[in-house]
Amino acid sequence: LGSIVFSDSEKLAQLEKLLHPPMVEEVRHIIQSNRHRDIVVDAALLLHMGLHRLCDLVIFVTAPALVRFRRARLRDGVGCRQFRRRNAAQGHIASQAVGNVADIHSVPNYGKHSRVYRAVDRIIAGANERGAHGSE
Repeated sequence: LGSIVFSDSEKLAQLEKLLHPPMVEEVRHIIQSNRHRDIVVDAALLLHMGLHRLCDLVIFVTAPALVRFRRARLRDGVGCRQFRRRNAAQGHIASQAVGNVADIHSVPNYGKHSRVYRAVDRIIAGANERGAHGSE
């Protein structure tokens, strides 16, 4: 499917129009059904789909293009040309300003998962601490 939609912007738009609305509604339902629990939304298209509007905290995990290419090659067997097409089609996926909707953080991922997990844990702990102090 990726080879079809990432090489044709109209087909990608069709796929997004078909899939995104029910996906957003499912996330909204999960959040509303679990109001007293922390929910993690792992979504590469978080901003594009407007899901950031449902979040208190957004953490972008970033990686250099060469690292992303290597991962895509190992995971999906994509070549350089396919990677460039996918990368261009997903160019809107970036840590960008989203107003005052959510607390935005960025974590670099150069390969060590343990570093990413520690950084994410620190961000969440800080957010929880600020939330606890803010409610007093």
